[in-house]
Amino acid sequence: MIIFYKNKIINRLSSSIGRRDEVPNQELTQEICKNRDTSVIEELISNLSGTNKAIQSDCIKVLYEIGYVQHDENNPGYDQGQFQ
Repeated sequence: MIIFYKNKIINRLSSSIGRRDEVPNQELTQEICKNRDTSVIEELISNLSGTNKAIQSDCIKVLYEIGYVQHDENNPGYDQGQFQ
């Protein structure tokens, strides 16, 4: 199990590690969904109001992907409302 520490999640976003592709964000999404850690969701949301546009964009992308994964009924880990 991966443990997420406050503000460490931002360091794993694509833009934070100098990547221009979405693979790190997609991998992060999978880990967040697997661990069902709501504090990570809160951290991503709190960074939407930051000044770094690349971080904002990555946070939006990860949040979108979380929503997509959570509503995919064909996903073996699907559990409606697991973040509520």
